[in-house]
Amino acid sequence: MIFANCALDSTISKANEPAESAELNPPQWPASVHIIDSTKSDEEIQNELDGLQEQPTIITSDMTSNQDLIGTKQFVPTEHFSSERKVIFFEPREEPYKVDVQVGYYVQVAGLGASAKDV
Repeated sequence: MIFANCALDSTISKANEPAESAELNPPQWPASVHIIDSTKSDEEIQNELDGLQEQPTIITSDMTSNQDLIGTKQFVPTEHFSSERKVIFFEPREEPYKVDVQVGYYVQVAGLGASAKDV
């Protein structure tokens, strides 16, 4: 009987210890995952998003024959030739986000709220 109690006590105490491979909460996300902080201003968020997105290309005459477009900056997606993948998550907040997100190839954008109204 004493042997059984010792074994049981040992099992219970080990069960209450955190596992060595326990995942952090929140987890360590890879560099391709971007969480947009809801406490930042829309201007700060837009600057952050602009750094993540493909930059506009200045249109040249060898790209188009449309004279109205030559010299203008346009979004010309080239990420479909890339192996880079990106995910952008928006945290929930009371007021709506007023930012522009270029959703190109291999880019996913999602809200982290329980419903669409949360983001």
